[in-house]
Amino acid sequence: KPLAKGLDGAAWARIQHAQEFFSISVNVMPTMATGGMAFDCKPAHTTVREMYDYVLDNPDEFPLIRRIENIKATPTWLHFDVVPHNGSGIRVFMP
Repeated sequence: KPLAKGLDGAAWARIQHAQEFFSISVNVMPTMATGGMAFDCKPAHTTVREMYDYVLDNPDEFPLIRRIENIKATPTWLHFDVVPHNGSGIRVFMP
């Protein structure tokens, strides 16, 4: 089980759902930069682009994800976090 300090049962269930859905290995870690929780992942049975597009097209399936790093900055993996923003859905950001 990856480091999941601070995650409640529902949050952990969402991460497990993502692991099963995308067949990925998820490393959950607190980060100083975000002041919260973030995780990076590499899909095993789909492309990074397919996973990126799916998450952005289906934000209701990932209510805890608030931001995703722009795929142009991280073309071989995905970075998600829970940093709040004004607005709804998942915001794409550049590092």
